[in-house]
Amino acid sequence: MSLAVCRDRLTGSDAPEQLCDASSKPQASVVRCNTHPCPFKWYVGEWSSCSVTCGGGVRSRRVLCARSANVTKTDTYEPGSSIEPGCVSPSPRSTQPCNQEECPIWVAGPWSGCSVSCGEGVQVRGVECTPAGGGCDPVSRPEISRPCSTGISCPAYRESDEPEDEIEDLLPGVVYHTQPLIQQYPPQPAKAERLIGEPDVPVEATYIKDDDWTPCSVTCGEGWRKKEVHCKIFLEFSRTIAKLPDSKCLGPKPAEETERCVMEPCSMAYGSSFGDSSVPSYSGGDR
Repeated sequence: MSLAVCRDRLTGSDAPEQLCDASSKPQASVVRCNTHPCPFKWYVGEWSSCSVTCGGGVRSRRVLCARSANVTKTDTYEPGSSIEPGCVSPSPRSTQPCNQEECPIWVAGPWSGCSVSCGEGVQVRGVECTPAGGGCDPVSRPEISRPCSTGISCPAYRESDEPEDEIEDLLPGVVYHTQPLIQQYPPQPAKAERLIGEPDVPVEATYIKDDDWTPCSVTCGEGWRKKEVHCKIFLEFSRTIAKLPDSKCLGPKPAEETERCVMEPCSMAYGSSFGDSSVPSYSGGDR
């Protein structure tokens, strides 16, 4: 495009337009240039989101062969089109894999044998999320315990090795069974017992600290006693708490509480089988 300007005849420099005769101002003229078409090239859009969150998916994007970024329908061609005239370089990828990592899943182990030799008991199994720490959905976690029945009636008398006062009803007004509720379960024996106080009932295998101290480690002098921590679960069918092997509880086992205990002083007597009264012998407790 050419434009008319006002200039000084003497100096040839540009002058303000108001100094020139507006009636004699030439019209602007337009001359076409670069009339040859622009070359074709590839243009790509943004990648879409992945089709899955894990386990291997695909994402895609728009790929066009066009004369310019300001494309129109008449000069745009999809890759592989039979009328595609100009993009001589290979087409960019329109799809690619994404989220190839393995999805976390729950893996359940085999069920254990029934915990009793007669009547009704419980079976347990291990359940893990793989890969480790993979964030499995807790709602879909498989059951880790279930009731089981041997089909054998228990005798009407108690055969448990546990003292009678160690198998009690869990809740007031609930009568406990007179037959053994829980029999030997390796590697640790499982037994039904009442929780002291009113803690939350463990509907899943949970580490629980005993309320009572163990007997002192010695019968005289100074020793130690502790409150043990066990893996326990609530048995709905018998309304009791069962003790399970530690391997059935998830997470680290809490530390046991210990304290010093002092018993009566140990007594000392003199004597020997040979009649030598100068040889001291201790009695009355562990040393």
